[in-house]
This record gives sequence, structure tokens and C-alpha cells, in this order.
Amino acid sequence: MKITRRQLKILLEQEVEKLSDEEVAAAEKKIDAEGGALGKDDFVKTVNDVDPDVNYSEEETLRRAQASIEDFKLHKATDVYTDRPKEINEAFLSQLIREELEKVGFYKKYSYGLDDIPNKTKAHDDIIGHTWLTHVKRKDSALNEVGEVLWHSLDESGHIAFYDVEWPECYIETNIPAMLLEKVKDSDDLDEMHASHGVKGHDLNSSIEQRRYKKWK
Repeated sequence: MKITRRQLKILLEQEVEKLSDEEVAAAEKKIDAEGGALGKDDFVKTVNDVDPDVNYSEEETLRRAQASIEDFKLHKATDVYTDRPKEINEAFLSQLIREELEKVGFYKKYSYGLDDIPNKTKAHDDIIGHTWLTHVKRKDSALNEVGEVLWHSLDESGHIAFYDVEWPECYIETNIPAMLLEKVKDSDDLDEMHASHGVKGHDLNSSIEQRRYKKWK
């Protein structure tokens, strides 16, 4: 019986139980296009769509993928992904910050009872309830120095992503990701009254000149 080169290639790949280069390329491209993770069903379909002569089962597809794709992982039995270092860019950093903020309780949205205020004005509607850090340390820092928060970002969901901090000896550091800071005090710990506010002047894109720095006691 004669077999073609294509049939021989398929037989060899089945023998070593790996995906072909074309299948690997298609799978990795699809995973990247979906933001780094892909449902198992979509992954299996992507692989099988490469070659009409191939129809792997889900089990076989995943087994071959693990043998063929570097750092291939299965997440919670539903998604597949590649566990590789990602390029640190603005989009990736923003995504990372959002994920970390969701894990930290004091970054969740707070309500200050605005619904109970009679005769609310537009200014009341613009207020976003939130708690923010007023004094901080750097996480995992051996210096153990305490900095005073001068400004923080704020979005319409009440999330805080960045802080401007004045460290000892009057050194001001701007746009520090919140996930890199540790609470010493926050606005709920203050004895003094503090003004509520909205996003204006606290947007991520606010220039230094637009930021109103606040000194705490």
C-alpha cells in the first residue's frame, strides 16, 4: 500500500502524539487573540479546523497540546492557557491592577449614604464613595519608611489604581501602583473630616498640575 507524504506525516505525528507545527501556530494565535485563555471547546475546534483529515477528541487534543505547546496549562477544567511571562505594557499593567484591586477589600466601592440626602444637587451625583490610603509603606521594602499620600486616582467604580506619595525627606513619588503599597492608615482612620469628591482631578490621565495635593495630620 502506498501512502503520501502528508499521510506519513500524520501517522508520525500520531505516533509521537504531538500537534503539527500548523496546529500549534493556530492554537497559540487563538489563545493570544482571546487575551491569553481559551475555552476547551474552542481550543479543540481551532486545532481540528487546521486539517480536514484530523478529528482529535478533546482528551487527545489536550494531551497532544501538553506535549507540543510550551507552558500549556488547563485552568479549572474549563479553559486552556499558556503560562508565559507577558510583555509589560500599559494594557497589561492596567489589567493586572484591576485584578489585584478586586482581591483587596478596602478597594471595594463604599457608600456614604448619599441616597438619604434630600434635595441632592449635581455635585452630590458626582460624588463617588470610596476609602483611600492616607499613609503607606512600600510592600516588601527593607526601609520600612512611611509615606504620606498626596493624591490618588479614582474611576467611576470607586477603584483606586495609583497614588502620589511624599516619602521622608520631602521626596515625592508619583503614579505608584496601589498594589505595590501597604496600608498604614486610610481615610476611615482619620479624626478630621475630609471632603468627598468625584473623578474630576483624580482621573488616571490627570496632569501633575491638575492634581490637588492634600497634606494629612
